Amino acid sequence: MAHPSKILILSDHRLGHLNQCVGVAEALGISYDILYVQPSSSKRPISSFFKIVQKKNEVLSQLDLLGEGVLLMAAGNFPQKIMQAVKKARPDVFTVLMMRPYGCFGIKMNPKHWHRFFDVVVLPKHDAIHYKHLPENVVQVIGAPNRVNVQALTEAKLRWQKELNVVGDKKLAVLVGGKSKRFNFTESDASVLAEDVLHFAKSHNMGLLVTTSRRTGEAQEEILRKAFTQSNVKTFFWDGQSDNPIMGYFALADAFVVTAESTSMLSEASSTGKPVYVFGLNEEMQRQGMGKFNDFYSYLSHAGRIFPLSTASILEPEVEPLQDAAAVAAFIKQC
Repeated sequence: MAHPSKILILSDHRLGHLNQCVGVAEALGISYDILYVQPSSSKRPISSFFKIVQKKNEVLSQLDLLGEGVLLMAAGNFPQKIMQAVKKARPDVFTVLMMRPYGCFGIKMNPKHWHRFFDVVVLPKHDAIHYKHLPENVVQVIGAPNRVNVQALTEAKLRWQKELNVVGDKKLAVLVGGKSKRFNFTESDASVLAEDVLHFAKSHNMGLLVTTSRRTGEAQEEILRKAFTQSNVKTFFWDGQSDNPIMGYFALADAFVVTAESTSMLSEASSTGKPVYVFGLNEEMQRQGMGKFNDFYSYLSHAGRIFPLSTASILEPEVEPLQDAAAVAAFIKQC
């Protein structure tokens, strides 16, 4: 599909999924609409089936309103199911799935069936290495495509530099996630993170730009807030209520500290080309129990993009920014 006229994104309200789709849409330079879809709260299969049918019909109606040349894009398990239903009803709709495809009951779909439902599949390399053969409609990426690009960074710098420059000329952005299926972030971890960050910041005369997430935990966030704001290191700690300054962090920071569980934040930080120090990995850039994500860390580490925070001493040089969204956009244009 060389020249789509519009993009319709199916979103499950998960920001990480949505940012992947929006990042590719912006890289394509095409306007987009977002249709929010959520699975049924009931665990009964029949309820899920009727929810899929309902949302499929909504998507088909939206596609009719938008006219010809619409590209349908999705990330997330439930949006994928709706996309499959739409493709069955409208084989002419060009579909882009931003994840590894799954079949019924969460079972991985055989790659030989992918082309039936998806015109393009965006597959992280840490997933791709588990397949012997991949179809031609697959584009491989290192991390998660995102909205961090030259234009966005330029605009964010103009928007945020006055407010964020209060911490000084040299800045260390601290992006804190939290507990996930494979990663735990305890109060003790928060204390260690604070100590490591302050040691590095003081060593390089850097101010701090800090953000946490809903997964961080109230007690852990309070530990970080007290440690940073009561230190002699100038700190901007986002309150979670005012305008989100994250793109300003990406534009203005000289380096980043990111917790290991977040592929999205690691990908975004790596898309700036600035050095990224990871909390929660050992010196070999691995972590027990992280499974396939250890391959993800290896890809970034071997490219000189990420480093262990626990042994960090020098400010590493900048490298070529990760440009996964641009790579996906180029692939779509060739289809």
